[in-house]
Amino acid sequence: MVVKKKVKIIIAVIVFTLTLSVGKVFASSDPGEQLKLWYVHTFKQTISGVAGNVEGHRQAELDKLVLEKEKLLESVNAQIAKTATEVSKSASETISLHTEGQIEQLTETRDMIINYNIEIDFQTYIDQKIEQIEDELFNYLVQIINEKD
Repeated sequence: MVVKKKVKIIIAVIVFTLTLSVGKVFASSDPGEQLKLWYVHTFKQTISGVAGNVEGHRQAELDKLVLEKEKLLESVNAQIAKTATEVSKSASETISLHTEGQIEQLTETRDMIINYNIEIDFQTYIDQKIEQIEDELFNYLVQIINEKD
């Protein structure tokens, strides 16, 4: 009901404005010029109103997009942090397990040498084993890094 009243008021204002404008056009000595001025003035007012509405809508949509971008960035950053933590933890555990295995092999080798009194140059044997273990460890680390990439 309120809408009907508003529509009636708007129609009445438009009719009143047109009546006044038409009266001015007929009372003028140059009706074509007055009509042209009225048209230009009305056109400029309409353009201003539409431009204001478009600007308001554009700003509202821009604000929505900025908010959505911020939410997406937060989500991506959280996922990156989670993945980085998981990868780091997994790599640390793998390196620890491998290191423990290498230490165990060295201990076993040392005990075997001590217990069996092998007649070879002890230092050469240890150096060879250390080099072998370092090579294996290096290859394993390279493999881990390649798998992560």
